[in-house]
Amino acid sequence: MNSPRRSIQAKALGALLALGLLTALPAPQVVADLSCCKIIKIDQPTGTVTLRDNTTGKVEKVSVKDPKQLSKLSVGQPADRSIGAPVK
Repeated sequence: MNSPRRSIQAKALGALLALGLLTALPAPQVVADLSCCKIIKIDQPTGTVTLRDNTTGKVEKVSVKDPKQLSKLSVGQPADRSIGAPVK
């Protein structure tokens, strides 16, 4: 005959095992797109990247000095103004 105490212990153990399994699963990745702009043109020789603001439609240019970073950019990609220095 099962005692009430043994039944509570079994339920507690089951709950702990279930909790352990849940915490072992990877959490879903939610990544918000916080970029303000979209790349509309890249001039590789000069390192000038043209951005269009998603909200205002304003177009501006930034200069990307790092060739490695520049090579990773592509037209249509979301981007932030901080990818380069403003071009005057």
